[in-house]
Amino acid sequence: MSARNASENVPMREVAERLGVCLRVAYQAAERREIPGAFRVGRRWVVPRVSFEAALGSSEISSDLVPAGDEIQSVLDDLSTGVSPKATDR
Repeated sequence: MSARNASENVPMREVAERLGVCLRVAYQAAERREIPGAFRVGRRWVVPRVSFEAALGSSEISSDLVPAGDEIQSVLDDLSTGVSPKATDR
């Protein structure tokens, strides 16, 4: 998968909008590895659309290809409500 192909990746602005958080929180979540499949290429974050859509449960792909799991959904739920999963572990 090419990091340059926009249709294969979700821009961080869209990630933030779909999670219902500000862009800064989306970047922080990516840094904490809380956004499924997100990785850095230089200074840019790349979020594969397949992984992100599967994690949100809004994709029609097979769950065998990209497992979403309850843990990922829990993190996404926490992000959408503005709760940091790490803060509750303290």
